[in-house]
Amino acid sequence: MLDALDFRSAGASAILENAARDPATYQRRFAARDRNVKLVVDHAVPIGVIVAALFAGDVELTRASIGAYLNRWYRLGLLSHHEDASLNAQGLRAAMPVKWDRENPFARYEAAGIRGAHV
Repeated sequence: MLDALDFRSAGASAILENAARDPATYQRRFAARDRNVKLVVDHAVPIGVIVAALFAGDVELTRASIGAYLNRWYRLGLLSHHEDASLNAQGLRAAMPVKWDRENPFARYEAAGIRGAHV
């Protein structure tokens, strides 16, 4: 599944590195539902934003146009639990930033101060 991701945050990378270095400790903490080791798969552009654009007429409703639109905007990110909570606390759970330029699918992460890498 990690191969399908488009963005991995610094927090998620740290959790994965620690899990690889000490799998037994990671498994114990995961089993105890320790939020410090919880990972969250997130849609970089919320599904509601994608659907709203389709129904607002921003995209020609042909198979090719919809496919191209989804190929551009359907991006998955891997975040730590704390980074996801920060995104939600800043009102970006299901919305793009107010000043979104409609160019950067990872603008929510940048607006929330979530650092990471495109993978």
